[in-house]
Amino acid sequence: MLELVKMVPENYARISKCMVRVLFTLLWVYSLSSCGIWSSGSYKNVSCDFDYYIKEEDKTLDVSKYELRKNNENDSCIIRVTDISSYDYTKRIYYKKTGIEKILCYDSNQKIRYAFFEYSEARIGPRYYFDEHGNITDSVDTDAGYTICWAQAMAIGKAHAGHKIHKTKPNLILTKEDEEIIRWQFFYTNKKEERKRVSL
Repeated sequence: MLELVKMVPENYARISKCMVRVLFTLLWVYSLSSCGIWSSGSYKNVSCDFDYYIKEEDKTLDVSKYELRKNNENDSCIIRVTDISSYDYTKRIYYKKTGIEKILCYDSNQKIRYAFFEYSEARIGPRYYFDEHGNITDSVDTDAGYTICWAQAMAIGKAHAGHKIHKTKPNLILTKEDEEIIRWQFFYTNKKEERKRVSL
């Protein structure tokens, strides 16, 4: 009977250590899957749709329609035409609904030569090159190799940051790592006003 009493505390200590290990393992697994949208796969329901088509009207710039270096705004977009760039003219069209910006670069004859798209600070979608007649001569898919699109990356980043995001100044930024590393980078400001990064 005395031996049985002595064994119980030893077994209890062993069981406690085992329980602590199990709890730490569960916490570790939870932290890895803390971004519910990523682990559930519901990010796949986020639409990546955007019309990257360059319209005929975009192939020639009528400078007289715009006040240079001023925002020209309507219900759906903000247009800004500048004459300060590596090209003679640049027309930036910011689409309010998606947050995507279409950047069109023109030569001195106001003919399109180059076009690309940005979301936050990331180049997305195709990059087009044009000849003097407005025909596409080359295109580069800037999203090649990425398994998720810009909208899905932003949704996952927001879900991961969740309640930690600063309410009035979140400063959400999405960018790409670089050409060598195929990875999205999501930055946000937390409630302590610290900049945080999530790699996706």
